[in-house]
Amino acid sequence: MPNESELSLLTGMPVETIDDVRNATSALLEAGVKNVIVTLGSRGVLWMAEGIDELVSAHTVQARDTTGAGDAFIGCFSHYLVKTGNVLESLRKANRYAADSVTKLGTQTSYATAEELAQLSYS
Repeated sequence: MPNESELSLLTGMPVETIDDVRNATSALLEAGVKNVIVTLGSRGVLWMAEGIDELVSAHTVQARDTTGAGDAFIGCFSHYLVKTGNVLESLRKANRYAADSVTKLGTQTSYATAEELAQLSYS
């Protein structure tokens, strides 16, 4: 689950456009990786696997501090994936959770509580 900068480092390929990201992700799939999820910040998140190419759009928020957004995303994604087994829905929830986290200052202090998480809109 690399972010776009890490994807570029892993593949040596550009990631300027979504098509660039898809090409770099395809290189990982061709190398034998079964699933690749690339976090793209304000561009959303891309999941690719054999026969799967899903781009989940980002939520528009006023970002105050992006520190820890990746950790918020991965933690939320992992939680929902274990709970539901649904990758796409877990990506959508994690994308919204990470978007919420960047609207506050700090890392762990910016993460929604269980009660706040239940109130977040995931549309």
